[in-house]
Amino acid sequence: MTLDEHKITRIESFTFRREFPRYMGNNAKVGPHGKTGIEKIRRIHSNQGAIGIGRSSAPDESIYCFIGCSVGDLFDPAIGTVVEAGFLDA
Repeated sequence: MTLDEHKITRIESFTFRREFPRYMGNNAKVGPHGKTGIEKIRRIHSNQGAIGIGRSSAPDESIYCFIGCSVGDLFDPAIGTVVEAGFLDA
């Protein structure tokens, strides 16, 4: 079975709240992180029954356009996520 045979049928979004073992200070991007973090998680379902899950900070409105696309249109095993769908990895 190829990636082109997998069509995205559903994308679920939820947030995951995590607690750090200690206070997290500044990094190069943002100020103090504190003791907790919130991540936006996506669960992507295909018509073949496959499910992928990962972190993506892309706005909800910008990801639902991928429903109906084949996974092969968005991901190339040789290079990873294609440029057009790169913000899904952000």
